[in-house]
Amino acid sequence: MSFYDNANGPNRTTNTNRATDTNVCTWYGVWCTNISGQDRVTRLSLSNNNIASNSAYALQVLASIPLTYLDLSYNQLDVQIPDT
Repeated sequence: MSFYDNANGPNRTTNTNRATDTNVCTWYGVWCTNISGQDRVTRLSLSNNNIASNSAYALQVLASIPLTYLDLSYNQLDVQIPDT
């Protein structure tokens, strides 16, 4: 929940199942892949969803997830994206 909490979570355009006890794989814009019997978040597609943050911590949380796809375009992120 850290990225949600640090990036304007409650005020997003679409919040389907966010900040609930439901499986993260059911959240809007989240895709999971079953890896070795466990669902893992592999894709985030949250374009134009009123995500706002000036906290580098929000991006550090995302950097810890081995994503194959990330789309945060058309949001209000005011942070430096770290080198990979």
